[in-house]
Amino acid sequence: MSSFPSVDFFEKLVVLGDSITQYGFTHGGICSELANFYQRRLTLEAWGLSGYTSRHFLNYFSKLPIDIDHTRIVVIYLGTNDSQIVNGKCLCSIEEYKENIKKIATKFPKTTKKIFVSPAATLKTLRYERDQEPYRYATREAATEMNLELGNTTWIDLYGATKFNLVPELLFNDGVHLSAMGYNVLFQEIISQIKALWPELLPKNLPMQLPHYSEILF
Repeated sequence: MSSFPSVDFFEKLVVLGDSITQYGFTHGGICSELANFYQRRLTLEAWGLSGYTSRHFLNYFSKLPIDIDHTRIVVIYLGTNDSQIVNGKCLCSIEEYKENIKKIATKFPKTTKKIFVSPAATLKTLRYERDQEPYRYATREAATEMNLELGNTTWIDLYGATKFNLVPELLFNDGVHLSAMGYNVLFQEIISQIKALWPELLPKNLPMQLPHYSEILF
């Protein structure tokens, strides 16, 4: 008979973002897909805060009950709202966005793997115009700088992955928020980065949370 080990915590995969993350538990959403992929290996914790810019997220980060010390991977997907143009300028400047996402990432231990996601190339104006392309490059710069300084950091060019997709109109529900197909593009990009850079964090290489049923005496 196998007794249950004493478990004080489950290691986590944390996803931070705006409404695109908030809607990520819908059918085919990024949170649903990651939770399924990592079931009983990493516990998915998602904080999607609709309408938030990177500035808002950084300001309220301390209110979130995230167990940062047991976070193996953090995905930071902000910038869509930062790039909104209001009264002739973006809500958060490119430089502020870059510094904000770096500051959020440094809340986590150096050993935590960090994945920055650039804003997608949205197709329509929804309430406000957006200028996402400069934030694409700022995301790359933030990841490059953090990786040189602390390591364990990469980025996903979701702007390029959506703009140059053969059927970009199918990647969005409303021109801004991702459809199931759009979420799948993001999911595949995340898993590709993990496979390439940190294969030890693929589910097959992680211990199962609590014993397998075959190890339990019924």
